[in-house]
Amino acid sequence: VASLDYVNHVKAGRRIKRLIEALGHVEQFDQIDTSLQVKAFLSESRAYLTEMALFLKLASILDVPLTRIYQCKSSDVISVAEYYSGEIVDYVRRVMEIIPQSVFRILAGIIKLQTDHMKVIPVKIEANLLKNHAQLSERYRLARATNEVSKYTEGILAMKKTLLGILEVDPRQVLEEGLRKELVYRVRPMSLSFVSRAYHDILQFPPAESTTAKECTAIFQTLAGTLQAYRLSFEYIQDYVGIYGLRMWHEELSRVINYNVEAECNRYLKKKVYDRTSQFQSRAIPIPRFSPPPNDPSSINFMGRYGCCVEVAGLSTFAVLHQSIGLLGLVGVDRMLSFRIVHTLNNLIKFWGTAISPYLPLLDQLTTALEPAWRLPDNASRLYEASLKKVEKVMSKLLKAVLIIGQAALLRKAIVSELAFSSKLDAHLLSCSVGTLDKSVLNDLRAHFRSNSAVPPAAVLVELNKYLETMGATDPYSKIFITMNEPLDKLSALFLLFVLAYMPKLQYDDQCGALKRVGTNPVDGAPLILGLSTIFKQFHPSYTEQFVSYVGQYVRSTISEAKTTDHLPPNVLNVLIFLQHFARVTKLKPSILHTHIPAYVFDAMSL
Repeated sequence: VASLDYVNHVKAGRRIKRLIEALGHVEQFDQIDTSLQVKAFLSESRAYLTEMALFLKLASILDVPLTRIYQCKSSDVISVAEYYSGEIVDYVRRVMEIIPQSVFRILAGIIKLQTDHMKVIPVKIEANLLKNHAQLSERYRLARATNEVSKYTEGILAMKKTLLGILEVDPRQVLEEGLRKELVYRVRPMSLSFVSRAYHDILQFPPAESTTAKECTAIFQTLAGTLQAYRLSFEYIQDYVGIYGLRMWHEELSRVINYNVEAECNRYLKKKVYDRTSQFQSRAIPIPRFSPPPNDPSSINFMGRYGCCVEVAGLSTFAVLHQSIGLLGLVGVDRMLSFRIVHTLNNLIKFWGTAISPYLPLLDQLTTALEPAWRLPDNASRLYEASLKKVEKVMSKLLKAVLIIGQAALLRKAIVSELAFSSKLDAHLLSCSVGTLDKSVLNDLRAHFRSNSAVPPAAVLVELNKYLETMGATDPYSKIFITMNEPLDKLSALFLLFVLAYMPKLQYDDQCGALKRVGTNPVDGAPLILGLSTIFKQFHPSYTEQFVSYVGQYVRSTISEAKTTDHLPPNVLNVLIFLQHFARVTKLKPSILHTHIPAYVFDAMSL
């Protein structure tokens, strides 16, 4: 007791803690346990020592003002108590931030030690080679750093819950919130950058026109290695600071990614989601926002830069992307691409109402000349050429929208494939269970439409859809993004002219079995086909059948007007290949396709 002073407050706090524990142990002696007076003295001494805590002194600040307000019988006593109690709790959090900051400063050294100096121990080691893997000096440094981390958190973990005003404060929860804040928000200079800053700093892509797949893969590998080192070190210290480190890591990583996806998707929303209304932002554990890099001002954060630069990569890159941003990161990218498709489709509908309306009389004339689709129109080649010349001004804007939708659909398909593979590999039992539940719900829905039986609850469908999207058990090409109040007039006729305008600019690649671009032409076959199929998926299937009938009518009329019958005309060949891929993507029945184009015409393609 005589050694207590205010000079070294850290030692004084530890001595007070030991004194409180010693006074508790003294009560267990036989002679003291039977003496009520001595037990009362010991209890008072422990109470006095406990009241020396800063938190309890802060709590007593509100006693007198609140008593006066209560004596006046004011109705504001509860609101005043809540406000000032919250302010005191925030002050306590700011005071206690020094502990998480110190822990993460030591953790930076642990990460550097584990990644740069310590070797990975193999699964099997020969006994005579065991000393080669001892690394005694490195393990001593690791143990010393771990001991320092344990000392920093020992005092706060020993504290009990207490009331600050009318709010109960749990010291363990304060420590956990501080660690979460440092994990998400650690952006101080000359310090280790954690989750948010790591994403922002590492995901800096070169200009899109000069980006290569190798550069993108290198960036993703760097991010994957960095986050893996963070996760392993955070998991290592969890037992020494008394927290669930791995669970905290996954929760905060999910929150950071979902928050940035939400911010990036704001550009596509009329009603913006601000920080004060975001379900992923927190006052106690705020997620930082960074200004976009100078070379990419179009994106808001790192999630937007994924959608701009990952198109140059192949399927193997998505495995590296999975390692770098994890499962929830891939789901976030998929969600952001879906918002991009919805935004482009809405813009296309607005464009249809403004720019296409003047061409509706022309499209009416074309439709009249083409109907019925089973017969060949008179002067077909002249009819198509004249119609193409009149609508060529709107084709470039249509092409831009179709390619944006098609590229996003391609990326979503690659992401879904990676999610499906990882879910079957890492969570096979869950994957099978969700798949079985999905089939059961679909059967219930079919039974409901057949006999008006009970429909599954909407909450079940929403929750099941979340699991299916996270596990990649969806078909991106069949998804309906928007609902139409009124159908678009002459949709099939205009997209017939669109196909005829851009098919000559593509070339068939027999190695890939697909249409590819010619030279530096921006038109590519796969995005164009997927863009058109996604657009037609938003409408009634009759639109798709009408479009296929018009294209089939063009093929038959062009073949009938051809001067030679030995080979198919070059412009017809690309259209036939387009129809085959379009029918496969839209899951069009072969019988419908062969209704408009005989099967022997497709057989002639290989001759």
